[in-house]
Amino acid sequence: MLIYIVVVQVVWGLQSYTECASDQYYNTASGECTSCPQNTERYNISLCVCDNVKGYQRTGDNIIGFQYDQLCQKQANNCVQSQVNLKYSFSGDSLSQNSCTSCASNAYPNAYREQCVPCPDKLMIYTGSCECPQTGYIKSYDRCILSTQKTIGSLIFDSSYIVEYETDQKIASSYMLSRYQYAITMCYYYSSINACQLLANLCVLQLFDLTKPICSIFLDELSSKIPASAPALFPSVNTETINIYQTAFPQTMKLDDSDSKGRRYLNYAIQKYDLDGNLISDSTLRSEFILCPHSPGDEINSRAFGLNMKISCTLDLDAFLQNYEMYMYELSVTAIRDDNTIVPQNVYFLVNNLKDKDGNLPNTDKATQNSIFVKRIFLVDTLTSKKDYTSPAETPEYIRYASKIQIVILPSQDSYEQIYVPYVYVEYSIVRNSGESFGYADFEFALQISPDPTNYWVTIIILFAIYNVIIILVWLFRIYVWTKANPSSSIRENYMLQLIKNMAQLLIDSWTDWMFYFLFFMTAYWFIFFKFQNTPFLLMLNQNEPSNYLPFYGLFYTIFALRLIQTLAIIYAQSSISIYFIDWETTEIHRPVEKRRQEELEENEILVTANKIKSKVSVWRTLLVANEFNELSTVRTVSVEWTLIILGFVLIGLGFQKRFIESPDLIETQPFVPENPILKYFLVQFVYLMIGLGQLILRRILNIWQPYPYENFVDLCTIANVSIFILDDNLHGYYIHGENPLGFSEGGIPHLQECLRNESKNKGKNRGLVKDGYDSQLCTYELFVPPEFKHQFEVNYQGIRNYKEKREMKSLGIENVELQKFKIEQFLKSKINEVKKVDKRANFIRTKETAQRYFDYPPDELAYDDFNKSQVPYFYKDPDYQYRRVFFSGYEMYFLVTDIIIFTFFVLVTQNVALSILLQYFVTKSFEWLKQEWQKSNISEKTKIDKRFLI
Repeated sequence: MLIYIVVVQVVWGLQSYTECASDQYYNTASGECTSCPQNTERYNISLCVCDNVKGYQRTGDNIIGFQYDQLCQKQANNCVQSQVNLKYSFSGDSLSQNSCTSCASNAYPNAYREQCVPCPDKLMIYTGSCECPQTGYIKSYDRCILSTQKTIGSLIFDSSYIVEYETDQKIASSYMLSRYQYAITMCYYYSSINACQLLANLCVLQLFDLTKPICSIFLDELSSKIPASAPALFPSVNTETINIYQTAFPQTMKLDDSDSKGRRYLNYAIQKYDLDGNLISDSTLRSEFILCPHSPGDEINSRAFGLNMKISCTLDLDAFLQNYEMYMYELSVTAIRDDNTIVPQNVYFLVNNLKDKDGNLPNTDKATQNSIFVKRIFLVDTLTSKKDYTSPAETPEYIRYASKIQIVILPSQDSYEQIYVPYVYVEYSIVRNSGESFGYADFEFALQISPDPTNYWVTIIILFAIYNVIIILVWLFRIYVWTKANPSSSIRENYMLQLIKNMAQLLIDSWTDWMFYFLFFMTAYWFIFFKFQNTPFLLMLNQNEPSNYLPFYGLFYTIFALRLIQTLAIIYAQSSISIYFIDWETTEIHRPVEKRRQEELEENEILVTANKIKSKVSVWRTLLVANEFNELSTVRTVSVEWTLIILGFVLIGLGFQKRFIESPDLIETQPFVPENPILKYFLVQFVYLMIGLGQLILRRILNIWQPYPYENFVDLCTIANVSIFILDDNLHGYYIHGENPLGFSEGGIPHLQECLRNESKNKGKNRGLVKDGYDSQLCTYELFVPPEFKHQFEVNYQGIRNYKEKREMKSLGIENVELQKFKIEQFLKSKINEVKKVDKRANFIRTKETAQRYFDYPPDELAYDDFNKSQVPYFYKDPDYQYRRVFFSGYEMYFLVTDIIIFTFFVLVTQNVALSILLQYFVTKSFEWLKQEWQKSNISEKTKIDKRFLI
């Protein structure tokens, strides 16, 4: 059993040896790695011997574990400077005799004259240093090269060791000087695979400068000289089929099997070489190209298909380079062919810094017909700018590093289940040593799926053209409707100017409305088919190519700008209506003139009239209606405050804003996957639209129990005994009949409650314009006024039209205004009373047809002479309260869409949802403030109610 334990322990020690460092041995007694004693070096698995190279020999024995070790001391060497003492063997054992022996001509004694060290090349002669024969040879990479092999064909390699870092800043690289001539000669003349590998690495370190012979030799001379197994630095060498001077990806590959979440991954393999070209490893690509801090999930995402990602950072170069080792890298991918065979396929690099034979830079961040691909790259170069590359302590003057690495995947044009073989875009940057440090450097790794946008744009342009044709037809129809509602005979001055102004306004309104829905449904298509696809076939366009998203931004910003103009125009138009409040309250001044006392008129009719009005009629009812009208002008069904609160909760609280990223799934979120403006555009607008529509639907349901504010306002007019006459266009307007059925409204609260109680029991008088019949309760009408009526109204209004309020007014001016207001009121009352007459009711009260209401088409009577000569407006029944079109609530969907457009604009510009919500609130409230201020000024001007009474 003891023997068994010993054997197991020894075997385990042998197995664990590989885990020990190079200066340690495995101590079987303690079962762990132990540092070799001083002046020794590791000899085998569990033995350290004296370091003979440094002149140490064994002087005694010491038991360590199961092996003997030596106590090492340096012994005196009596040989002359040019000889070596061969008393001791390499392992420290004594020889049979001592001898001081001279080394051969191509060797030299080591520093302790214990061994002869041969020169690297047998042709060399040691004369203080290993040198090649003076005639016929040159020295390169410690090898003797024939002078006749210094040039190959027309290529001259005298300055191939010069490396250019910046413009007019070139450095004679000691590393390049030491190796380039050897690598060229041995690769070209002797087909040395190792030398060809070294030559390929030197070309990489020259950043693929084809003006330099080291790189151009691969294209001009080596294609028929080097063995088939030599490195194919450029795709045109050996068996590769890609033309380096033309972008072509003839090899397509099928997508690999997807994971449980439906995402597909590409199987990349990365080959790592040392600087001499020796293969170090061949393994699955993980984080070799991601120099920034990242997570294991980011490594997995970097191999995903359909996922765009970008990881960028700023790193401290000095800290980063402390333990960095230089390597060369190649990349391949497992390709599944049409016949389902699995073969590795080279992945090539598109190096931005590559120079062609003319010294130009043909490569950009996107492959073109002139692109030149390469097969091998480095990540960080800390070697070529050193004056002495053999000195690890020396700091390089320059560092070149891959500041940008982007894996580009191009989907096949023939099948959505295939892609072209990917390529990798690489961009190198240079940092110069400031004398103390290299400072900080920017790194970026990206995975970019780049579909060809040609097919997308063809489809979009066709749909866009069709959509604009529809818009033009709608616009022409709306112009036709406007001309029917505004005959040229009705506008006596500047008809053409009015027509052009309305044509422009209608075009802006139609185009922005329809284009909003066009862009909304187009982005909805992209969002749905990108986020919900099982196998990615609809891919987002490359954001690094500005032309891909320029039409989207251009179209949306145009919609935004025109919508803003149109919104201000609507607010201004609503605030410029002609409005007059008609007070039906029964007073002495409202009685016929012939019944008034003659002596009152003889003294001073103006003063008496003014005094009667002020003493007999309370102005507060009219002021109440005017203030409520002004307040109602900005009331909306869609609450701005609730909308923004819910919007913030959904986008920020529930994390919907994390779904803006270019990831072909709706659940997962990735920190380095960029947001896409198209996905962001749709999701923001969809959420906002659903919140707004939800409020409209809910309010419609609640209207069964709680009427809309504009419905309650009609009741207020009836209670106040005040009607409202409105003209919002040349011949178009609205009428709210607010005449109290009792004929008066000034009374106590019991009187008011009794009236409401009787009305609720259908015991009261009908409040409508028509006191009997089906429409006896209808109080809202749409007006079409004849030109003659409009002319008479303006004549009566002329007395106060140019009247401007002043802080200090003459009493005569106030009384004159009141008298003119009385005349207008009497004029309007007379026309309304004429409509009430039973024998004339049918002539003036009409019903719009459904098509007329839907298309806002004016009645045909506007073109008839009878209408033009009439002095009484046509009253069209308006049970839908269309008078609210002079309020925000009459444009509920318009302002909802406008809010969506403005909020989307803020989100795209600021890239911050919370800030956009705040800005949206300020803008919306600014619109409300502007409307109320303009409305107050308009009411004050049109009705001559002092603005100070309007809250």
